[in-house]
Amino acid sequence: MNLIHCLGLLGREGIPVAAAYGTDFSERLIKEASHEAACLPPQLLERVKFVVARNELLVGDMADGLNVPEGELLGSFHLIIGVNTFRYPYRLGRGDDCAKGIYNMLKPGGVCVMIDMNDKFPMFRTRLRDRLTRPENERYLPTLDEYAVPFAAAGLQVLEKRNFCWIPHSAGTALLATCRAVTPVLNLLVRSFAMRSLVISKKPA
Repeated sequence: MNLIHCLGLLGREGIPVAAAYGTDFSERLIKEASHEAACLPPQLLERVKFVVARNELLVGDMADGLNVPEGELLGSFHLIIGVNTFRYPYRLGRGDDCAKGIYNMLKPGGVCVMIDMNDKFPMFRTRLRDRLTRPENERYLPTLDEYAVPFAAAGLQVLEKRNFCWIPHSAGTALLATCRAVTPVLNLLVRSFAMRSLVISKKPA
């Protein structure tokens, strides 16, 4: 779903896309994304593929899903975006493996954008439930610095890291308007408690 939205943004900016791949470790979500992609124009749809791939084994799993040699994926991506993905390999102690895979897949000068949940945000509705039902290693959220460290260790240049976004993705009209109105004040006073963590990194040219 995020991939389809990004393709729409790139299209409106007139940026050509040679190929775009969406991945998730959930086979059900990949099937749903493939079904939703049917709304894309035919000339774009033929360049979009969704495959099941684990974050910590990204290169190998993508190669298997696309039925191509791993070497064909290395150094071939201009942009890699991860939304609500990086905390999972981090919890498995495989954050370094995930970041290294991303480094290997990016072209020199290619950029990675990582967006995930902020451990300081106080109002995630699932947090209390998870504390009651899941062990700590399955619900742990990295700090902003912990999100960034594996990318730097892999050899990527961290261009930006910050917390942002005070608008829940399920916000209705009234909540959306309220959150937009108070966002400048919250950013000024308590930005580190915003809902999302952002790390932007670049493979040296």
